[in-house]
Amino acid sequence: AEPSFPSGSTAILFSIAFSAYLFDKKMGVILMIAALIFTFARIYVGVHYPSDILGGIGVAAIAVYLVSRVKKRIV
Repeated sequence: AEPSFPSGSTAILFSIAFSAYLFDKKMGVILMIAALIFTFARIYVGVHYPSDILGGIGVAAIAVYLVSRVKKRIV
């Protein structure tokens, strides 16, 4: 695994969790908790810095927000 900013794996996991939250809040929260555990483990073993993780979460939040806005305009 390669360290990077932002963390790509974090962006993917949180994109899934945030998207799920839009449709099913309970499942979204469960997936966010799982994503937090996974990302904490990546920090713990030294693959990522906390800033990498925060960057990945930010990328995910922005991506899900933008896609949901575009989807509302199309539908």
